[in-house]
Amino acid sequence: MRSDDPLRLQAQALLAEPGSELADVDTLLQPFGKGKAHRRHQQDVAAWLIQNANMSEFHRSAIAEKLSAMLDVAEPNYVASHWVFACAATAMICLSTLSLSDSFSPITVMLGSMVMFLLAISGAAWDQKCRFAQARQILWCLAHLGHPGCLGSVTAAFNYGRLRSTAVSALAAVTANLRPEHLGTAPGDTIYALSELLARSDPATALVILKALTFIGDGRAISAVERLAKKAPTRDVGKAASELLLLLNKRDSDMKASKQLLRASSAVNDGKQQQLRPASGSNADAPELLLRAADAEDQNSSTSITAGQCVQPDTEHKVVLENDARR
Repeated sequence: MRSDDPLRLQAQALLAEPGSELADVDTLLQPFGKGKAHRRHQQDVAAWLIQNANMSEFHRSAIAEKLSAMLDVAEPNYVASHWVFACAATAMICLSTLSLSDSFSPITVMLGSMVMFLLAISGAAWDQKCRFAQARQILWCLAHLGHPGCLGSVTAAFNYGRLRSTAVSALAAVTANLRPEHLGTAPGDTIYALSELLARSDPATALVILKALTFIGDGRAISAVERLAKKAPTRDVGKAASELLLLLNKRDSDMKASKQLLRASSAVNDGKQQQLRPASGSNADAPELLLRAADAEDQNSSTSITAGQCVQPDTEHKVVLENDARR
């Protein structure tokens, strides 16, 4: 590494003052970017800084989230595509060499094409090796950070045989940091990824996954845990799966009950008293003077009673008038 490299300067500062905070967190993520798999020395230094520097919880969460997004390894058909590319490049070199000049013998052209073919395949194999080494380094960093949000990315690394042992360690380290308050905070695909991995894991890994589902699992993992409980490879796995199945069923029933209660409470608003506002008038903005639907019936009944009382004649006054008429 160069003497003015930012990673080297931060490493020297951390060695001079152990436990100090990092000056620039974004610099740690640059060696793990896309297309930088060959920067092995910088990745080693960045991983050492992540594991030894003093970072706040905010920085740890941000670094774990970005590293999870950078966990990009070779696809299963990655090498096959390079084989096709090498064959196509070799054929083009042969055709162009034969068409441009007649001074090359067929043996020379064949030997040159074979050399180019071997170089292309070697470059593809070296590039894939660097990509897997980069992914392995990221997994070690995620294991040290132990952020629950990276469970999905760690689980996806189980699809590659070269990363399986490192992914097992990272999964155990992240699961050890789970707490009951993490329930409902995992990304949407994490539960499905853990459930799928549960069916093809060894007993030790299955116990780790069951422990993780104890903290963040819900009704989406019931079917996978139920299958494992019926066909458990060991007694410990069967016992853990049976206990977790009871917990997941209870969580699922509680969640459904809470949704029903929320729907019932929303219907209560239909019985509320509504204020009746006139089309116009000076009292439109005075809530205490507005007529309510419940009060309108009382008002109508009281009005009818008053009207009835007003219509009835005064009996005493009627008697006086009749006496005057007789006189």
